[in-house]
Amino acid sequence: MVDLHCHILPGLDDGPATMEESAAMAESAIADGITHIVATPHSSDEYFFDFAHVRQLRDELQAKAGNRLKIVTGCDFHLNPENLEALRKDPRQYCINQRGAPGLLRAGDRRRADRRLRRRRSTRCPEGGW
Repeated sequence: MVDLHCHILPGLDDGPATMEESAAMAESAIADGITHIVATPHSSDEYFFDFAHVRQLRDELQAKAGNRLKIVTGCDFHLNPENLEALRKDPRQYCINQRGAPGLLRAGDRRRADRRLRRRRSTRCPEGGW
């Protein structure tokens, strides 16, 4: 079984605070029959997404879980102008297991994001996409 949206990495967002809590979550997932987890920390106005730190925490948790659970990274991507600009520059870091589109988990209030984006013309995608 695969969990595609899990805030399992510690100290990044509203998920667990410590690595011990993360390890306990991993053990619970294993006990429930989960074999793969996509760790999806927020990238939002409230939580900064630092890909290098995400990978470091993933590696540490993967070492604790061993081969009983496969942990890959993704992102709980909130629409805002800053995130869209960062996505244009380096989309892979936000995508599930860094495979690129279409593996982006978009979250948040679309209506609120749409209002903010309309106010910032510079955030519009170039013609033909990116």
